[in-house]
Amino acid sequence: MKGPCVALVLMIKVERESAFVIHSRNYTDSRILLDVFTQNYGLVRAAYRPPKRKSYSIKPQAFTPLFVAFSGKSELKSIHQLEPSGNLLLPSGRRLYCGMYVNELVQRLLATDDPQPDLFLAYFKCISQLAVCNEGEEDIVLRPFEFALLSELGYGLDFSVDLSGREISTDEACHYEFVVGQGFRLIYQNLKEAARQFSGSELCAIQQGDMSTIVTRNASKRLCRLALRPLLGDKPLQSLELFS
Repeated sequence: MKGPCVALVLMIKVERESAFVIHSRNYTDSRILLDVFTQNYGLVRAAYRPPKRKSYSIKPQAFTPLFVAFSGKSELKSIHQLEPSGNLLLPSGRRLYCGMYVNELVQRLLATDDPQPDLFLAYFKCISQLAVCNEGEEDIVLRPFEFALLSELGYGLDFSVDLSGREISTDEACHYEFVVGQGFRLIYQNLKEAARQFSGSELCAIQQGDMSTIVTRNASKRLCRLALRPLLGDKPLQSLELFS
């Protein structure tokens, strides 16, 4: 008779990995619990004991590029070393709030220990651009990351064709309903729920990354909110409350 199947859990040991702290909270009197987004290992949850010697103490800070060393074979890893690899990118103000929004999306929507190197690069680019963008243009920086996140989660949007397979038209008479999880449906009259309605011109501009008009920027923001809503569930994003 064969014995029971036993799943093998492999020990992982990483000596030096690029990462960002996404969230931190107290764990024990001497340790803190960190969610770190790493370049090659995805979102990692780990306990970290800051060094007692003040000269070596590194306080984990969001939006600061880091090198981390960690190990473990359970979902909760242990961080052995943590050092900055660059300067703090987001100091304060609206750009900081936008960064907090991005971090909350990462923490809420990504599974732990799931490598997503392309999304990590999109995150790094987003945070870096938020640090230098002009005031009032933060949304232009956020949208590419949101679309990259949706794609990584399997909910990427196809702006080239509608649900019937026809090419999205920029004709003024063509409007489309966004059907969450499916795509865009050509409609022949205005929707009662206007938030789900987009012109073909808006969709083509979003696809091309053309955010030169406020109309397209607003449409892009509205579209991302609609696409992310079912993934986030009923629990509101705390970071969005900072903008009110």
